[in-house]
Amino acid sequence: MSMKTNPLVSVIIPVYNSEQYLPHAVESVLSQSYQDLELVLVDDGSPDGCGDLCDEFAKKDDRVVVVHKENGGICSARNAGLDVARGKYLAFCDNDDEYLPGFLEGNVRVAEEHGVDVVRFLREHLIVRDGEVLRRDVLKSMSEGLSIITSENISEKYYELYRYGCGVWTGLYSRDLVEREHIRFPETMRFGFEDLYFNLLVTNATCSFAINPQVCYRWIDRYSHSTSRKFSTNRLDSLRTCLRLEGKIGERHALRQADPAKWATYLIDTYVMRLLQQITVPTCDLAFRQKVHQIELFADEPVLREAFGDLPTFGREMPRTQRLIAALMRKRRCATLLRIFVANAHLHRRVY
Repeated sequence: MSMKTNPLVSVIIPVYNSEQYLPHAVESVLSQSYQDLELVLVDDGSPDGCGDLCDEFAKKDDRVVVVHKENGGICSARNAGLDVARGKYLAFCDNDDEYLPGFLEGNVRVAEEHGVDVVRFLREHLIVRDGEVLRRDVLKSMSEGLSIITSENISEKYYELYRYGCGVWTGLYSRDLVEREHIRFPETMRFGFEDLYFNLLVTNATCSFAINPQVCYRWIDRYSHSTSRKFSTNRLDSLRTCLRLEGKIGERHALRQADPAKWATYLIDTYVMRLLQQITVPTCDLAFRQKVHQIELFADEPVLREAFGDLPTFGREMPRTQRLIAALMRKRRCATLLRIFVANAHLHRRVY
């Protein structure tokens, strides 16, 4: 690298019930060309042999730091990692995913050369069932080159920022920012969307971003090992909590006033579609009326009421599907919306 002194990077991996996949994840971090790192493995009271595996890694490589704790969930584990991390930069990896070559070297270079607080980058997504890759996709960059986002231009580049997903494993974060703003993972969010909330807290702070168009992370989404396909009303509560924080950020940067159609479309894609997907997964045991109630709770959120309130004046600027969803929620025809979504999902044989 071009830097005279390479800053330390703390990579945090929460570890739970992943004995089969953990060695590959750890190796993908320790084999990075960028060697000035500490790997913080947080054994979250794992019932399998992961705790012993972590200790073995530490014996073989003095860059590995192990934290053993009682089970408290992924947010608790990541927070425990943040509490002991010493690096100038923070990065995350899930215990069954993979860092691609150049992950650390490329993104630390971007952070140092441009003096930004956060670097966001692209990821590859694999959906795997019984060892077979069912689908592979890569997020597409909105621009060929690097993009810098600051408080001066965030209003015009906000949607570019969240085009790259909400996983914390597609970010390199300044530890100074995280500590100064007291940013931590919300431990009440035990079944998802904690990454989105963490990133919203980061965005809500006064900070700068670099968008790196390189693919640096491989997210391996295993049917047998994924929480995203397991239904929980806690996930819906967490999603609604994120929506409220997003609303405050949007108000701060006047996103609705700048482009009401774009703001409404973004909220539908980011929150309403996720809500509809969650309540239609095969594992969702809510009755039809209960599902409708969940949609009504979202429809009553002030940020969505405001976003959809003037739909007749800007609706034609929205994509047709999002315009229909906004209209039905605005009129609180939530049962109709659910029926249409379920029928459409079945028509295209979609699995969420």
